Amino acid sequence: MAVTTTVMNGMTPQVVVSDSTDSNILQLDVDREYTIAHDSETVTGTADTNTIYFARLDTDVNADQAASDDLLKLKDGRAVVIGPGWDKAYFETEAGAPTFTVVPGLPRFGEY
Repeated sequence: MAVTTTVMNGMTPQVVVSDSTDSNILQLDVDREYTIAHDSETVTGTADTNTIYFARLDTDVNADQAASDDLLKLKDGRAVVIGPGWDKAYFETEAGAPTFTVVPGLPRFGEY
């Protein structure tokens, strides 16, 4: 299984491509919170409304509607805030390759 790791760099927002074939890793700064927004499209601008699934601890993300205690669903056109405290987010989509945008918040300087 090929895994792609995307490393967030400071305060720079980043567009990330989700993948339905592998669980991927978003490397985060544990001291920040991040806003993650579903872009509703692929990198080429084609509409893609597939749900993106994130897990904090489970390296093999279960990209389906089944209940889980370590699963966050990001639906088309929605946004979520995660962290601080997340050093990694594992993600996968059930189909397609929708993009999502990650916007870092200010550092908490260990105060979370």
